[in-house]
Amino acid sequence: MKSLTFILPVRIDNADRWNNLLTCLQFLTQSFPDSEIILIEDSSISKCATLSPEYKIRYLFKENAGNFSRSNSVNSGIMMATRKFVVVYDIDILILKSQILKAVKILEKGRKFIILPHNSIFVNVSGKLKDQLVKDLNLKIIPIFSNLLINSNNKDISLYSHLSGVVMFNKKLLIKLGGFNKKMISYGWEDIEILKRAAKLGIFYYSFSSGNIIHLDHARGTDSAHNEYYHTNKDEFLHAVSMNRNKLLEYIRNELVLDPDNVINQTDIDSIKRSNIINMSFVIFFLSRMVIRITRWKFKVQRKSES
Repeated sequence: MKSLTFILPVRIDNADRWNNLLTCLQFLTQSFPDSEIILIEDSSISKCATLSPEYKIRYLFKENAGNFSRSNSVNSGIMMATRKFVVVYDIDILILKSQILKAVKILEKGRKFIILPHNSIFVNVSGKLKDQLVKDLNLKIIPIFSNLLINSNNKDISLYSHLSGVVMFNKKLLIKLGGFNKKMISYGWEDIEILKRAAKLGIFYYSFSSGNIIHLDHARGTDSAHNEYYHTNKDEFLHAVSMNRNKLLEYIRNELVLDPDNVINQTDIDSIKRSNIINMSFVIFFLSRMVIRITRWKFKVQRKSES
């Protein structure tokens, strides 16, 4: 896909993370040989520089002895990207090629600007099944789940719901939105905040009603566990999404700006609003969110009853 840039933010904090990265790079380079892949390593020591020639990727090392900054890593990738659309892609994720291709076709029509090419169901794969998946990269050995209530009957599979993992954007608009929130450190809330911030301005993400994300199980380091930044990130999330539209535009312009010459303005908002009316974007967004919320609620009720 010549119109696509994959942005992979990474910090290698354990062996699982390294092995998952290698699996992810192998999968992406095989499945999307014409796409641009940018690997952003945010760490005190570079561990990934030697991967660049082997996988024909673009690599940037951001020296950082503090906590991993996923948002800043993603933003660096956005500004490096040379393609029309960008995919913020976690390094522990695999997704059917057909889902990405379908999303690109929708983006190319120019009616949608943010797409979740999945139904928010993560299929966490571990044990021998993960070993087989990594070895063969045959995603079809993993069942497809239409909702969270289905029992996989496989001890190496567990299900959960999440909006992130793989999110696709029109790059130009993402820059205008200020990219990912650079005030958020470590992991947590930054992937949801950008979706909510965009929706607050009338830019509704489009989520598929089918198609899962495969998550490669891994040990969790300091940054991907519940840490001291969780609540400060949550506070920033609540702060950003509580603003009215005018204050949010000002906040993006003064606090989150990536490119001073490309910041979203009222003219952009009016154009998007007209497009939303024509394409009934809010109705589609509302219905898809309701389906996800009902499924999550049923899942929680079932889990409580089982416990």
